[in-house]
Amino acid sequence: MWVKLGSFIIKFRLILLIITGSITAFMAYKASKIEITYDFLKVVPQDDPDMVYFQEFYKTFGEDGNIMVIGVQDPKIFKLSFLCQR
Repeated sequence: MWVKLGSFIIKFRLILLIITGSITAFMAYKASKIEITYDFLKVVPQDDPDMVYFQEFYKTFGEDGNIMVIGVQDPKIFKLSFLCQR
């Protein structure tokens, strides 16, 4: 089986290279047309409770800016022994 496959590849190498190159060029062309959106509003239904809450939050505070804030209130957090617990 492998001998037949190898001889097929050797015999039709030019045609296979042209086909592979054509497919690669087509995929590169399609990849250049890709657009990325970070707007998930179109994915979630507008009447979803979490989306309604998000819309209210957005009206109050504006754009989120992709920022994450974590608040911790513990005086031990600044001690090395707290951070290196096993």
